[in-house]
Amino acid sequence: MELEVQPAIEARRFIDFATSHGCHCRSDGGGHQLQLSVPHARDPTEARRMAMDLITSFSEAHKGADVRIVRYD
Repeated sequence: MELEVQPAIEARRFIDFATSHGCHCRSDGGGHQLQLSVPHARDPTEARRMAMDLITSFSEAHKGADVRIVRYD
């Protein structure tokens, strides 16, 4: 899944948050464009649900962050 996190400072926080919850998240070099994967999910449907839960939790904890899904894999 590709994400866009604004402002860019929140992207680093999102990467740390995702990693602490067992996900793989990396920046594509631009700072705010991220690749997110959920390796412990059993199937793509569960991976999407878990990713949405992660995004929701992060957004609730970081009110200044704007996380948008750019593309599902």
